[in-house]
Amino acid sequence: MFKVYNKLKEVFILSIFNKLKALSTKQGISQKDLATQFNMSYNSFNNKIRDCETRFNIKDLIIYTNTLNHKVAILDNENNIIDVLSINDLKENND
Repeated sequence: MFKVYNKLKEVFILSIFNKLKALSTKQGISQKDLATQFNMSYNSFNNKIRDCETRFNIKDLIIYTNTLNHKVAILDNENNIIDVLSINDLKENND
């Protein structure tokens, strides 16, 4: 059971990593450009999104999507938008 869980966990993490990379690829934004938005080296940033389960938080996701000119939406089970998180939400928390 533990081996199966670990394997599923690896697939899940890889899936999130691939989705994050696909978002930037669709927008024509390189991982190096994204790393700059995070004030990180390319290698550090790449490690961060590869380990997204433990190193990529909601603030990071908001910055990432903002760089791609997107927002983070919270949906209910019927895909209705409940709320939208944007870079402005991060700024409001810092005031």
